[in-house]
Amino acid sequence: MAFQSSGTGSGTDWTLSSDGYVGTYVTLANPGQVTFTVQASGSAGSGAAPQMDISVDDTTTKYTVTPGFNSYSATVNLPAGTTFVRTDFANAVTGSNQSLTIRNLNVSGASILNSNINANALAAADTYAANFRSGNVTVSLPGLAPGTPVEFKLVRNAFNFEGSATGSSSSDPVAYMAVTNPAPGTTAYNYQHAYNASFNTLEPSNAGKWSNNEATQGVVTMSYVDTLLKYATSNNMDVRMHNLIWGAQQPAWVNTLLTNAQSSNATLAASAKASLMTAINNRISYYVGGKIAGTTIPRGDAIQEMDVLNEALRTAPYWKIFGASGVAQVYNNVAKAAAAAGNPNLRLYTNEYNVFTYSSDPSTSLSDPYANWYRQEVDDIRNAMPGQPTVSGVGVQYYADGNITLHSPARMMQVMQNLSVTGLPISLTEFQVSSDAPSDAVVSQILTETMRMMYGSPNATTFGLWTFWAGQNAPNDAAFLYDANWNLTSIGQAYQQLLNGWSTDYMGAVGSNGSVSFNGTYGEYQVLIGGQTYDLTLTKGTSNYALTAMAPEPGSMGILTGGAMLLLRRRRGSVSGRV
Repeated sequence: MAFQSSGTGSGTDWTLSSDGYVGTYVTLANPGQVTFTVQASGSAGSGAAPQMDISVDDTTTKYTVTPGFNSYSATVNLPAGTTFVRTDFANAVTGSNQSLTIRNLNVSGASILNSNINANALAAADTYAANFRSGNVTVSLPGLAPGTPVEFKLVRNAFNFEGSATGSSSSDPVAYMAVTNPAPGTTAYNYQHAYNASFNTLEPSNAGKWSNNEATQGVVTMSYVDTLLKYATSNNMDVRMHNLIWGAQQPAWVNTLLTNAQSSNATLAASAKASLMTAINNRISYYVGGKIAGTTIPRGDAIQEMDVLNEALRTAPYWKIFGASGVAQVYNNVAKAAAAAGNPNLRLYTNEYNVFTYSSDPSTSLSDPYANWYRQEVDDIRNAMPGQPTVSGVGVQYYADGNITLHSPARMMQVMQNLSVTGLPISLTEFQVSSDAPSDAVVSQILTETMRMMYGSPNATTFGLWTFWAGQNAPNDAAFLYDANWNLTSIGQAYQQLLNGWSTDYMGAVGSNGSVSFNGTYGEYQVLIGGQTYDLTLTKGTSNYALTAMAPEPGSMGILTGGAMLLLRRRRGSVSGRV
């Protein structure tokens, strides 16, 4: 198969001796049932028998593979178009000498496209997005007469479209978000309007970094973070928190501990290491368990995703000091604090750069276009505390070079499939295109193709744009959705056009069976009936819903109409934006 994340080959056989995968594309002219049959042999070595997964779209079939070549089959209903099939080794234990050998893949019901090219990657992403980010649903409306008009308006896509908001000084955009009901024409109004029209998830950039929260040990300043959390809550937005600890932008007193913890003086190093862990735990207590100013809401209860250790291997002092076991303990401590704050489902992320481009193993500097080094980092943290909550999400930064030849959806597919072997959600946490891009058209291409690859990846949950307004001080960035005067750029038009294609607004009428059926994007809806508004959330895996609504007044049209309502209009907050 064209995709081989790691391992070695002999003849027609390919052997994986660590977690990884082999894979390829298949294509169908029409929807149908497809059977995948893999001939494979497993060796347990000193560990357990290898587990092999056959993963196609949202379906994963698991097998325990025994010695000797046997056939393992999975049958899946696939949509028309291009689809990626991944056969992976998912339970390797370091030093156990386990291995999984794959001899061949036979496909019945589809044609194989065994070529790792951009066109196939984008086609597969588009097929997934069209068929698995939305679904056919039936909404039962008891008590409403057949023919009653009903309008469904998507107000929040289930997928996270994230924008960062800086907040390390009173002159940062956080100041614009601190204004309630800003006057039209003001910068605060324009900023909020544009932000709400573009994103449904907020990420503090500088506001959440340690140097801005505790410059003096024990003196905590979370005011900018709290402003952003309040803004997100009042505007129906999720929050992706950035970041608990990092090898940069740490307070001077933390930098001293980091230096001393790596001292050749064993006594000094041990003392500093213990003090550093204590300081981290104190930070967790206010970062996750502390209350949002003026409320009784724990900060950790207002957050959905969090970078715990940022750039563990690329900016590495914490990893060098604590190793995988100590880092795992930090993640575990955050997980416990989040559960105590009422949010046991908070996803705790790793986050690294040079994953999609310039990918090389940080420890060897050798090229690694599948980012095996990163998948291994995640595995090492999780394996250090088996059975305990640690890493629960994988973050990828993509600061794209302006040179279009370095941008590769095919390589993104290689990496995304390899990181998906972990079984964890994946977020593109920081995206930008460098200012050396030759034209806005190139920037738009890189932006929209990256968005398509993320929205079209089964494990992906978030696409995050690092800078969206040219009025911010970002001289090295080019992917601005708005110019300095708040005009939508051609890049912004491309961004919103893509979002509009992933949005559902539906106008219909109650049928004779008392229901309305349509194909809807998964997410939050306003349902408008006879001038009344109701809430409905469409969730993947659920196709039947019931909604109790009042019958419209006699003679009422029963529907509110207006301009095209697109992806991310906010129901609450000071400014209502449209995508």
